[in-house]
Amino acid sequence: MGKHSDLLVHSAGGYHLIALRKEEKLLPASVIKELVDEKAEMIEAEQHRKVRRKEKDELKEEVTLEMLPRAFSKNRRCYAYLAPADGVLVVDAGSSKQAEDLASTLRKSLGSLPVRPPAVEQAPAFTFTGWLNESIDLPVSIELGTECELKDTSEDGGVVRCKGWIFRVMKSAVIWTPACR
Repeated sequence: MGKHSDLLVHSAGGYHLIALRKEEKLLPASVIKELVDEKAEMIEAEQHRKVRRKEKDELKEEVTLEMLPRAFSKNRRCYAYLAPADGVLVVDAGSSKQAEDLASTLRKSLGSLPVRPPAVEQAPAFTFTGWLNESIDLPVSIELGTECELKDTSEDGGVVRCKGWIFRVMKSAVIWTPACR
């Protein structure tokens, strides 16, 4: 399991741990532009004519297709926990777009996945700020602390350390809830 495994799903007792692996090819636009310009200059020198925009666009597609197999690959994984019996999908993602990408991919794979982000009455940032400035009562499942360390688990992972009034969640939060209830 984890980033060193080729398994993308681990199932037990009707529950599933999922890893969505996404591969992106890194092909800088400046490299493509340079190769397109070189090819255009060769055509202009050989055929004694100006290469028009439409032809340059075709050259760009050609260069991109040539370079893609040699481009660097960047792999990303997004993890999730799916409990179909409970109607819950919890996504470990840094943004709602990443969570939606995972849910969308699961929908395509499964045919249907009736989940949606939870509806909130007010923005979480407003609530968190209210907890810190004590204008909103703190739920019993949350306790204020004085220090916090946030770690990015990616390869380039950074660390943010905070001291002062920081909240600490004592129970896990559900990221996705069933669409039908």
